[in-house]
Amino acid sequence: DSFPMRMLFIVGSYAGVCFWDARRRRPGLETRDFLVHFALATIETAVVMPFVATGLAALFLFVASACEFLGMGTDWLNYPIYYGVLYGPWAGVYVQVKRRCVAGESTGESQKTDSLPS
Repeated sequence: DSFPMRMLFIVGSYAGVCFWDARRRRPGLETRDFLVHFALATIETAVVMPFVATGLAALFLFVASACEFLGMGTDWLNYPIYYGVLYGPWAGVYVQVKRRCVAGESTGESQKTDSLPS
């Protein structure tokens, strides 16, 4: 079992499902446009995620402190924290890619070809 190969398979499968879903909503979507949107959303998420993660960590710290103060258990927080950390960033990428693809945002390529003289 090679970790890089598993990760490549997981990311490829994820991108494939995301492409299928976006294309289902916008049938004319080209693969190249999807890949540009996917790359941009991944980069944007990677830049923003440390700040979002810090904010969410502070929120969960507050919730955990409030639960302890009220004498409630905090075990129920394990799942939202665990799955939020694992899948939260990828869910953000998925939502951004689908929003861009369905909205038909340009990747810049059509603007270049439209401005060429005939």
